[in-house]
Amino acid sequence: MKAEAWVKRLVIATDRHDATEASAQNTTGEYHWKRTSTTIPAGTIVLVVKETPQNIIFIHGENMYEASKGNYELCKPSEALVGKTFCFTGALAKPRDYFETLITLHGGEFKKTVTNDLNYLVMAFKNSFSRKAQAARDKGIICLEEDDLMLLIKNGQAPTPPPPQTT
Repeated sequence: MKAEAWVKRLVIATDRHDATEASAQNTTGEYHWKRTSTTIPAGTIVLVVKETPQNIIFIHGENMYEASKGNYELCKPSEALVGKTFCFTGALAKPRDYFETLITLHGGEFKKTVTNDLNYLVMAFKNSFSRKAQAARDKGIICLEEDDLMLLIKNGQAPTPPPPQTT
């Protein structure tokens, strides 16, 4: 499915806030709202299913929530990452789902392993000693931190790859 077909309904949390969780839908199509709240971290991308003048109803993970529209902004797709492939290693500051969605939103492709056709390995710290990081360095693949990925999306530029290591 092309990103344009679904991206118009994706929004991103602009700051940390609480949202009210919904329970099952009844026969009239209305949702019963629990009075419990869940914290939605800033940077979370969610799928909007319904809008009111003040609120949005959205899906995040397997649950449905309601929150103020003021806490979200529309995700705008671009072609900044078209033809580029990405893989992740280590614990990142935001959930991997966030980065996978962001990469797809901007035309990139997510891969689970480091292969010769990989362009970028995203990690929490460039000095990581993970197996994926070492394999990427050995192949001359560009290693990015999260901030580098955001700059790549914004400016279309990434750091220059190191030369492949010879052993």
